Amino acid sequence: MRSYVFVDNSNVFIEGQRAAATAERSVARGKLYRLDFGRLFGFLNPDRDEVFFQLGSESFPKLYGSEPPPLDSIWKILEGMGVALKIFRKNPRGVEKRVDAALIIDCTKLVSKWQPEPNGEIVIVAGDADYYDLVGDATNQGWSVRVVCWEAATAQIVRQLPQFTDLTPHLRTVGYFERYAFENPYETDWSKVVPYREERHPKPAKALPKGRVR
Repeated sequence: MRSYVFVDNSNVFIEGQRAAATAERSVARGKLYRLDFGRLFGFLNPDRDEVFFQLGSESFPKLYGSEPPPLDSIWKILEGMGVALKIFRKNPRGVEKRVDAALIIDCTKLVSKWQPEPNGEIVIVAGDADYYDLVGDATNQGWSVRVVCWEAATAQIVRQLPQFTDLTPHLRTVGYFERYAFENPYETDWSKVVPYREERHPKPAKALPKGRVR
């Protein structure tokens, strides 16, 4: 069966490390978790041709994300896989509402314009409450819909949907833990020594005007 996959990257990629940290009861372990998009798409539908395909001028699967520079390499890899990307810049407050809106608009276009006669399933890999009505609308149009995300990153109203699948029990199916530990006589656990992300150093305090003391 053809799967029309829509992925909200922030919900599934970034939140995957938090879900891993909770499941493993270790922040250090969580930082070592890597979502493997190839495994994720295979988990959603093992038949690659039913996930990667063209519908007119539209390509599937579709992934929506925001643009911190460190993720540029990920975008290039996904594009090479054949994933259709829509990447937006966050606003000055770090909010990425355009991601949610773009996903909702494209899914609405699918059921109303691109493929008005249901011929497969819609898979929404996201957990924001914004997608709740989208599931209902697509279902009312005769589509089979699945919502797949980490339980801890999913709004309660979405978790209660019968179509919801929690990714957390499938951590090792859709991803893996990197190892920084090496065999050596000192048994050093490098996963606790080498951070996954560089810590930001606090900005130096501004100098007070002359003649004033703290």
